[in-house]
Amino acid sequence: VKDVPKEKGVLNREEVQKLFSIHDPDIRIDCLVKLAVLTGMRRGELRGLRWEDIDEKERLIHVQNNFQDLEGSKGCKCGSARYVVLPSVIIPLFHEVRKFSNFTEPEDFVFYSASKSPDEPVSGEVIKTGFVRILAEAGISQTEQKERNITLHGMRHTFITLARYAGLPDAEVMALAGHK
Repeated sequence: VKDVPKEKGVLNREEVQKLFSIHDPDIRIDCLVKLAVLTGMRRGELRGLRWEDIDEKERLIHVQNNFQDLEGSKGCKCGSARYVVLPSVIIPLFHEVRKFSNFTEPEDFVFYSASKSPDEPVSGEVIKTGFVRILAEAGISQTEQKERNITLHGMRHTFITLARYAGLPDAEVMALAGHK
């Protein structure tokens, strides 16, 4: 019998509201997690995000980079480069991230590495640790996170679920999430 992959856990509306009431001490992680929930961006896309990809005036994010540890920066998965709406609640968080970053040139990573190198974004391990911490702060224990299989990738599923609840047509949701 073939193993069936466990479905990714999704946060409900109340949990999302609780998550947005929390302000994690690591502004990079605080912003990254909230951006994942509101845009459905993949982890590699979040890590690959550069300041030049953010257009505050037009309220858009150009999702065009993907950062993977062994491969570095590359294009998006399966040619899924796209524009997503820059949620207004994220703009002040971006300003906070920028204020604490040593890397603010257009080509620099938004979610910078604390290693003082502009060549790498925040590590996957720092993201994972911060995500677990934020969920625990929101009242979802590590045990419950495991039981429900809540991962950062699950925030894509949360975004899709919330977008469908909001009445967006499937074609729009797929385009926003970068699905083919």
